[in-house]
Amino acid sequence: MSSSVPRAGISRFSYLARSGSKVNDPVDDDDTVIDEEDDEDETEDEETKKKKKAKKKAEDEDDKEDDKKSDAHAARARERARVRAIMSSAAGQQFPAVALSVATGTSIPRHQAIRILRAMTKDLSPDAGSGSLRERMANTQQPDIGASDARPSPNLSEQFVRAYRKSYGET
Repeated sequence: MSSSVPRAGISRFSYLARSGSKVNDPVDDDDTVIDEEDDEDETEDEETKKKKKAKKKAEDEDDKEDDKKSDAHAARARERARVRAIMSSAAGQQFPAVALSVATGTSIPRHQAIRILRAMTKDLSPDAGSGSLRERMANTQQPDIGASDARPSPNLSEQFVRAYRKSYGET
């Protein structure tokens, strides 16, 4: 009996009030929802399982990323400590530009970098060699650059000018 007239006491929208039903659920003559929920439950269970697996996989990947991030964070901290040790050493403070170049431009360990800077300070210190510049200059023979009566020899351009004048008889 399929009539478009609703039965007395039952609203044609009563299926909306039931839990779990949807607006577009098909309704038979007795105002009951056609039973397709069993198939939906199975697909929902499979979908839920898939979602749970995907979520767990994402969490595992996040844990791996966190591990990688913590490894990267630890590596950055070690590198900062290495640069700080090189720059704050006595040799590094004496030659900060060289220390910065060695610290950031190379990957050698800090103890080797500091050893290189110490070797530099020994070679470049004012006490190295025969003394200060003043002492070294005092021991060298100085040329006499004062004025003299002797005429200096002509330079190359003067020689060309003389040769030109001589060839054209202008002397």
